[in-house]
Amino acid sequence: MSKVDQNIEKFVKYIVENNIILSPSPKYFEKKSGRYVNKQLTEEYQNLENKIFDVLLENNKDANKENLITKRDLEVELALLVKDVKVIGLKNIDMNAKIRKLKKNIKSKCQNTITYFLPVFNLNITTSEEKLTSEINIYSSKDVLTQINDKDNKDYNQIKKYLNQPDSVVLGIKVKGYGDGNKISLNKAIALGQLFVSLVNSLVDIDGLKCVLVRDISYAEEKYSTFSGWQAVKEVNSFVSIEGNPNVSNPFLMPNNIKKFTFIFDPRNNRELQIRNAIRWLGESLVDDNINNAYIKAMIALESVAEVKPDLLLSPSITNQISVMTALLTEENVEKRVFVREQLKNAYENRSKLVHGIEKNISYSDYVFVANIVKKMIQELSLNSKYTQYSKIKELWEHLTNRMLSADL
Repeated sequence: MSKVDQNIEKFVKYIVENNIILSPSPKYFEKKSGRYVNKQLTEEYQNLENKIFDVLLENNKDANKENLITKRDLEVELALLVKDVKVIGLKNIDMNAKIRKLKKNIKSKCQNTITYFLPVFNLNITTSEEKLTSEINIYSSKDVLTQINDKDNKDYNQIKKYLNQPDSVVLGIKVKGYGDGNKISLNKAIALGQLFVSLVNSLVDIDGLKCVLVRDISYAEEKYSTFSGWQAVKEVNSFVSIEGNPNVSNPFLMPNNIKKFTFIFDPRNNRELQIRNAIRWLGESLVDDNINNAYIKAMIALESVAEVKPDLLLSPSITNQISVMTALLTEENVEKRVFVREQLKNAYENRSKLVHGIEKNISYSDYVFVANIVKKMIQELSLNSKYTQYSKIKELWEHLTNRMLSADL
């Protein structure tokens, strides 16, 4: 019997023998050290419960070593075990077998494929459904609406009012998670949804309309493509097209070239990972109403795809390294390269003043220059065969450095 098994057995016996209620409720639980603990437990058994949770959390992570299950979920699983023990009786139950079954069930439940449906406002597709990746499908909102028949759902009217709008699509995002879905799996789906929105917005004109992920409502599908109910946290009136709403304009169609960038949802190497980070930051900047914040985010996006450890001979500073590399990749003409390099040096001076609290009035044209440079960098590093052969942007910079030393550039 492993140490965690021994701890579980000790904990369950204590709960049963002292008739303690495990089901979370305000009557029995209080917040302590950032989490809710059962007030009926002694400090010894609160610590024992935490030890059990720490091991079970560590044993149930995804490929990125991130948790699949929450402590709240584990509390529910332990409560189910205690219920079984109470029914059968401590003297009659095989605790070893029950604990093995508990751990097996938890691991199995953590491998469920859950599809979350997240609406996107101000975006259209030409068909009822488009497959973007193996994990992400895009649906017409009206097509989704026809499949919802649970009109007794208290949130149905809010959802219907939103999905009746012609200018919206719904993302169907598959993630691995626990049970029918929990906060962890929902947050993973939202992160992918936001990345999709950032990608779309980075592919359209900077001055054009932008699409928005509606985070406040989501819908979880466990299996068999059946619609079992929506989860609504807030009303979505602010996203509903009504007369006089300044946030609503003519929606745009999903960009035709979006599938060329789907690698960002599952990056295979350092270059693709840096491109994903750049798209995320650029996307956030494009929908930020504060021009100073938008500018800083655009600069972070540039750093994501252009910053490597500088060569002290050719690039004595990060600013110089980024400005030189960006100029080389985005322009062919020597004069234009010099212009971009000098403009980016000025941009870094502006960024430094903003970050250090020195007053600086950033203009919209300042932001547009940086954002367009980032878009060019993303395009070149994603689509230009001269650069896609490199798995690391650092390797590309080293190649450029060698060419500069040999006067080949």
